[in-house]
Amino acid sequence: MKTAVSTVPQKKEPCRKKKIMVVDDEHLIRSMLTCVLEGEGFEVIAAENLANAEAHLLSDFFDLVVTDIMLSGAHLKEGLMLARNIQSNWPETRVIVMTGCGIEEMHREALQCGALWFCEKPFDIVVFAERAKDLLQNTDGRHKGGQLSPDIIASVTGCTSVM
Repeated sequence: MKTAVSTVPQKKEPCRKKKIMVVDDEHLIRSMLTCVLEGEGFEVIAAENLANAEAHLLSDFFDLVVTDIMLSGAHLKEGLMLARNIQSNWPETRVIVMTGCGIEEMHREALQCGALWFCEKPFDIVVFAERAKDLLQNTDGRHKGGQLSPDIIASVTGCTSVM
């Protein structure tokens, strides 16, 4: 008798290299984030649209997914759909949502979709990399101490903690 095999990838061994998927329709953003995050020791997969991201999710486990909200350039919120999908099917995967149009409504929607951090473009890449590392090092997905201090929030231009 054969047993059913789950099509949803499961979390792998804790000693493995952390895996991040970067999802953005802008080649420059994908390349920059991939380069920086690989330089920090992460395994990084890049996807240019929702369909590619979903295909990667079905074939592998990701510790973190970084996604733009608008992936098609058509003012659709595919990144939020992706975040909802991840929250439903891969709750151990953490999500960072980015956008170039930081409307307060999108910030709220990103939180409701399960994002742990909402980041407005342009952002400080060093701060971004540190925040990604921090999210992956803490088992509960929260910033050390549970919240960013007001001093840190004030010093981080363009990025907003959602914890």
